[in-house]
Parts: sequence; structure tokens; C-alpha cells
Amino acid sequence: MDGVLRGVTIDLKTGEMRGPEGFTARPTTVTPSDNPDQGLDVRGGFQWRMTGSNATTGYGVRGTLSLLQLAGGRTVLSYTRTSMIRRVPDTGELIVEYTR
Repeated sequence: MDGVLRGVTIDLKTGEMRGPEGFTARPTTVTPSDNPDQGLDVRGGFQWRMTGSNATTGYGVRGTLSLLQLAGGRTVLSYTRTSMIRRVPDTGELIVEYTR
């Protein structure tokens, strides 16, 4: 997984996600979709969109973490991000699917 989720935490009480760059995001609910043209049959879920930058410290991030419940008991966790820590850019992507 190449450390894509390293430093990412989610407070289970508030739902707030914090990244290693120091920025936070709150979850939004993902609405169900039964549109056959959309590819994934999403029953529900949560999504965190994190965007922030600080030119003084050289920290920044643009990322999306999605936790989706799909039809048939499948669950997908996906995370994509572009970040900068101490002016060093980094990108990463992770998609994990599991079935109950």
C-alpha cells in the first residue's frame, strides 16, 4: 500500500478525518444510486474531501477518502491524494474492496 494511509486518522466520535499535513475534513453522506449507467451500485456511504495549503510551512493537500457500501454486501474504501509536506510533493491512490 506504499504508505498511502500513513498519518491519516478518523475520530470515530466526531467523524473528523485528519491528514499528516495537518488539515482536517468532515464526512458527508453519499446518496444511494441505482442508475445502471453509473458503474457502481452504491447503497450508501461517507466521503471526506480534504483541501488545504499553507505556503509559509510548505504543507498542502488535496484528497478524497470514500467509504461506500455497494449492492451484494460489498464495501469499497478508496483514497486518492496529492500532498506536500515541507515542500516535498507526493501522490498516492488506494482502492480496497471486501465482501461480508
